[in-house]
Parts: sequence; structure tokens; C-alpha cells
Amino acid sequence: GGSIIMIPAMAVLFASRPWDNQHLFQASAMVVNIFVSLPAAMRHRKNGMVPPGVVATLLPATAVALCVGVGVSNVLSGETLRRIFGVFLVYIALQSLWKAVRRAPDAAELDVPPSKPRLVAVGAVAGSAGGLLGLGGGVLAVPLLHSVCKLPLKRAIAASATVMVISSVFGAGFKVATLPEHGVSWKTALVLALCLGPSAVVGGHLGARLTRVLPIVWVRILFAVFAGMSATKLLGVW
Repeated sequence: GGSIIMIPAMAVLFASRPWDNQHLFQASAMVVNIFVSLPAAMRHRKNGMVPPGVVATLLPATAVALCVGVGVSNVLSGETLRRIFGVFLVYIALQSLWKAVRRAPDAAELDVPPSKPRLVAVGAVAGSAGGLLGLGGGVLAVPLLHSVCKLPLKRAIAASATVMVISSVFGAGFKVATLPEHGVSWKTALVLALCLGPSAVVGGHLGARLTRVLPIVWVRILFAVFAGMSATKLLGVW
């Protein structure tokens, strides 16, 4: 969905500005996720990569968990959320580097969909973390679908993007509606989302296409570098 890039980027670029508010950044990114995931999901569907049975089970669990995560985020201060996000980025950076070095083989195609309890568990974990941090959930859903549910990586990406189209509506709507609790107008979040949206949609469409052709190892290394640098900033190292 791009939140793992957008949120730390806004926190760095808009530091000390009048609109510097972690809750605002997370709400805006969640709105953008809706529009980013739609062209990506359409591209994956056109390529025949979306597993319908997986999506049908994963969607309700993710949507409910997203709303729970947003509720938890609303009782935390923006600074606390920022530091949690920084720690999460450290984990993501290390995980990406480990996968790039390990170069584990992709999972094989399954004859039957993964078990429903596993899919519900993945949706619960990815959704709750996504709601807490303002993410679409894909950054956790994809590796979990790949490792826990044994889906091939590209099918995991396609399933996550498809689920995000609908689940993000619930999470983003809840987060935007509760922004006044943090001294921010919901209109500000929508304006910021409109500024981010057009290029993010183009990026989502392009990203879905590049997923099929780019060497995954180099994507992981570059992403790990970005995540590590952003984490140090959010944690106050520089």
C-alpha cells in the first residue's frame, strides 16, 4: 500500500511543521492505501494471481483487526506511535536483509487453499498491526501468507492487495473520523491524501507490474536501507 514508505517520509520531511502530527500522517496514508491498492489488485487479477478462496477468508479478519488496531492507536500519543513505528522499521529492515541474504526458494503452488484458521490468524495479526501503525497490513500479510500459509510470494502479494481494497476503507474511515481527538481536522487528512494520492496510484500500478520482472533480492536490499535510515530518524538517532 505504500504506508511503510509514506508515513516515515512525512515524519522526516514535515518535522517541526505546524501539521507535524503522527496521527494525521497515519490517517492520510490509510486513505491513500485505498486508491493505491485498487489498480494493483486489478493488475494482479488480470494476471490471474489472486486466489479467491484465500481472499474470502482473509478479508473479514483483516477488516475487523484493522479497526481494533486503530482503536488502540487512538489512546497513544503521536510520539509513542512514532517510536513504535521506528522499532517496527528496524524489524522490517533486518527481515528484508535476512531474506535477501538467505535467498530462500519460493513456495510451491498449492492444490488446495491454506486452512481457514491460519488465514484468520494472518488477518488478525496483519490487520491489528496495520491499524495501530497506519499501514494497509500488506507489509505483514505478505510474509505471513508466504511463510505461515505457504502461498507463493506473488500470490501472497496479490491476495494482500485485493484484501486491502476493502479492508482499508474500514480502517481509514475509523482513523479519519477520530482525528479530532488528536487536535486535527478530518479535512486536513483528506487534503493531504489528495496530494499524495495521484502519484501513489501511478506507483501502485507500476509496482504491480514490476513485481513480475524485478529481482526480488535487490528490491529487498534497497527497501532495507530505506527502512533502516527512517527508523533511526523516528527513534531520534539523528
